[in-house]
Amino acid sequence: MQVGILGYPRSGKSTLFRALLGHKGHHAGSRKEGYEKGVVKVPDSRIDFLAGLYQPKKVTHAEIEFWDSQALDEPKAEPHELPAYLRQADSLVAVIAAFNNPNVAHPKKSVNPQRDIDDLNAELVFSDLISVEKRLGKLANDLKRGHKEVADEIKFLERLKTALEANQPLRSLDLTPDERKAVRGFEFLSLKPVLWVINIGEGDLPRREEIEKSFTPTPHSEFYAVSAEIEAEIAELPEAERPAFLADLGIAEPALFGMIRHIYHLSGLISFFTCGDPEVRAWTVPRGSKAPQAAGVIHSDFEKGFIRAEVVHFDRLKEFGNIHKAKEKGQLRLEGKEYVVQDGDVVLFRFNV
Repeated sequence: MQVGILGYPRSGKSTLFRALLGHKGHHAGSRKEGYEKGVVKVPDSRIDFLAGLYQPKKVTHAEIEFWDSQALDEPKAEPHELPAYLRQADSLVAVIAAFNNPNVAHPKKSVNPQRDIDDLNAELVFSDLISVEKRLGKLANDLKRGHKEVADEIKFLERLKTALEANQPLRSLDLTPDERKAVRGFEFLSLKPVLWVINIGEGDLPRREEIEKSFTPTPHSEFYAVSAEIEAEIAELPEAERPAFLADLGIAEPALFGMIRHIYHLSGLISFFTCGDPEVRAWTVPRGSKAPQAAGVIHSDFEKGFIRAEVVHFDRLKEFGNIHKAKEKGQLRLEGKEYVVQDGDVVLFRFNV
């Protein structure tokens, strides 16, 4: 999974990126397109428990690749030309400055998170509007040449254009699965789920939940308040010292943990596990995936030759202590092709190719 991080200058975007890499992550270099890349292991206490239970030779966490994009330029009259590579991201994290620091001047001369959210939303919308208008121009020419089959696409894109001209992000539209499939190739920015990270000062940490609730929820977007500066300090500490530092500040967990939960929720993702002596591993699939599709994430042959899945939920496995007792209690189930994999399932796939 790839997540693009964007924001205005001095929002704390890059500080947060570096802090994320301090928690089970590593810098994966940069590309000529102009962004830094970092890969972070998805923290999950369930896989840690399973590793202790099975004592495998290898433990593999799910991973998220974060892209720290170039900061948008100083404010200007016209919208920015957003980096093209952001369109390839699965979701977005937008970092919004909400801290007052005399040593860090806000590029818009004042701290106003809601204004910055509105402005950044407008940037995403404008970028998509340009794409829609270009496509409509081409389709109009096709229609003039007698290609009547493009009429339905024109009608659909005109609907999107109307929303965008009203400064309405595409993520707020109630698109059908078929419509979402039809626009996949456009890689619309305002259609991507977005986590608005409200970067607060240390003094506002006790008010995190209050600050998050002060923003109006919108479809496929959520708000999460963190202090990037504090998170960077936490990331620099030895791992053994972090819990005490967090407790002193009244922080339940590093920001990475909460951010990933939000990203998974926004993106409609769940985790399931495969366990054995060679490896305990977490896998990520879209919510609603059936057993053969989940098997295909491991290997295409698993999906093609799927026979059945042996399933026990993590909670039951933990409750009974091992797979044998879970089976004795009737918690190990045989599931077929129509079974919808649940978050936390521990699965053994049977297949034949």
